Amino acid sequence: MRRADHNFKRFADYGQLGHAEVVQVEVPASALPAFAKRYFNIFGTRGYRHDPQDRGGEYRSVLGLPGGESSPFYEVIAKAASESPMRLMTGRGDEPDTIGDKVVLVYDSNKFPFYAAELYHQFHDDFAGPPYGKAYNAINPALYKAGVLKNTGCPDSPF
Repeated sequence: MRRADHNFKRFADYGQLGHAEVVQVEVPASALPAFAKRYFNIFGTRGYRHDPQDRGGEYRSVLGLPGGESSPFYEVIAKAASESPMRLMTGRGDEPDTIGDKVVLVYDSNKFPFYAAELYHQFHDDFAGPPYGKAYNAINPALYKAGVLKNTGCPDSPF
């Protein structure tokens, strides 16, 4: 069993709280089909995510929509999923890891809102490919200095 030390103080660990590590994006409705296709393509033809080293419920594959499966956007997501090896299931909260299951859990983002991660998680490389570069990484301290990014209260070292 892997111990999840997601912050240096081992305090309010998001894995132990049942949270999933996610990225919040806003996609215009007109771009949703292309986004959904790209999202499901990241699982490849085997239905396996690209971070197999990360294990535990906090790394389960999730997708949040306002209204969840009742969202007017759900059919676009379901169509893209049907063209991939992945299947959609309703997210209920605190599920185990989905790696190897070919499952994406769909959450109602009104019931399961997004919470910003520690500052060090903002604008850092994803470890799945080449580094994004210094200009990308420099966005974090610049936005923090401008007051756009704020300390979230998670144990972290602000700039």
